[in-house]
Amino acid sequence: LVAGLVWYLTRLPVLHAGQANRAASGVQATPLTAVEVVPVRKPRLAVLPFENLSPDPKNAFFADGLNEEIVTTIAERVPGVEVISRTTMMSYRTNPPKPLAVVARELHASHLMEGSVRREANRVRLTLRLIDARTDNDVWSATYDRTLADALSLESQVAQDVAGRLSSRLTSGPRAAAGFTGDPETFDLYLKAVLALRTFLLDPVQYRQIDELLTRVIARQPAFARAYAQRARLHTVKFIASQDTSAAFVQQIQSDVDTALRLAPNDPIVLAEQGYFLMCENDTTGALKAYAAAERAGLGEPEWLIPKAHLLVRRSRIAELNTTLQRTLELDPADALVIRFAAYHYVLAGQPLDALRAADYARTAFPPIYAGLRGSVLFGFTGQTQEFRSFVEHFEPANDRARLGFALVDYFTLLRSEHRYVELRQLIDRVPDASGPYNQGLEFGPVGDTPKALFRGWTDLLLGDRAGAAQDGR
Repeated sequence: LVAGLVWYLTRLPVLHAGQANRAASGVQATPLTAVEVVPVRKPRLAVLPFENLSPDPKNAFFADGLNEEIVTTIAERVPGVEVISRTTMMSYRTNPPKPLAVVARELHASHLMEGSVRREANRVRLTLRLIDARTDNDVWSATYDRTLADALSLESQVAQDVAGRLSSRLTSGPRAAAGFTGDPETFDLYLKAVLALRTFLLDPVQYRQIDELLTRVIARQPAFARAYAQRARLHTVKFIASQDTSAAFVQQIQSDVDTALRLAPNDPIVLAEQGYFLMCENDTTGALKAYAAAERAGLGEPEWLIPKAHLLVRRSRIAELNTTLQRTLELDPADALVIRFAAYHYVLAGQPLDALRAADYARTAFPPIYAGLRGSVLFGFTGQTQEFRSFVEHFEPANDRARLGFALVDYFTLLRSEHRYVELRQLIDRVPDASGPYNQGLEFGPVGDTPKALFRGWTDLLLGDRAGAAQDGR
């Protein structure tokens, strides 16, 4: 999912397409104050990355994978607690670490949890400490000793303990229905695949590695529903990126989704993947139904809500869109993907001030993203080009031939609006690829790359070269 959305964003004009006619909206280029998260009315938990104490460095993935699964399980099974996304929490893996009071203040967390993992031979020791951020006192601490064979039960046990300490209701867990029987090697393979999916950006080698991991998981545990859902997620990324849109490949995705639903019809990740796939097939009604079911089942990962936001834009359900976007920003305020898509969807909804507020989340952590979002929103709604030009010239320099193709849409929009047609034509001619990742103005969905000749042809017309435009059109 993440990779597919990253791919999509890198292939769009930053935010400004189709918005220039909204200059009367009155947005001014004045600095914004830092965005504050809406006050929380229930416990808000920040789970810090676990310290790896395993003697074998090859087991470092296990601490991260266990952290990921515990965060996901608490978010799904303890609805009375807000759980900050692991993506945001990973930004707090610093040396030296930030003081806990600073982490709590920055994230508006009422509680923090830190821990360590030691894996040796066939034994696992997980040590956790839950802290009340308001008093800096320990609420609870525990040490869990398990064999690798029953390590997966840690997720449910920790969720149950956290719910009890925070006086929250615990829902029934999806794991039993998901068909995982606790085989240690399968658990390792699955954790490695899920962690790799978080950083997957369509590299063919990594794609094959993740696909192989999940296929091995399914071969060892054919009733493990989430393995099918994660493999469908991986393949959906390839589908939306137009790397394989064949009927056979689509049927393979559909088969994995159907199998996962048969094995675990109420699992939130399974339902969310169904919604993601249906969205990519432009079945908006079916996708929204799947996301509604996923949320009823406890879906807690903000990045899974990004496609839902796009579906709400399609249906013009703006009030629900605003609630969804605010939730993603509250639960994942340091995730670049969440920030960019929140701003993008606010733009699609015609809400420039909200788009600027979303962009402000990136001000400190992601200066290029902040500059690009702010500049393009101001340009799109007011016609002001100064900040957008500053972003393009600073972060997408025309002399960077390697990035010029990805920056073409921004240069095309900027130079066209400033009537610098000759300069634009010269720049287009320097782009090395015959076609590229532009997808100007397109919705979600696999459609293939947009030929560079499209941009050159429009520029020909602006220069009065009708013959050249006709040739580029052909």
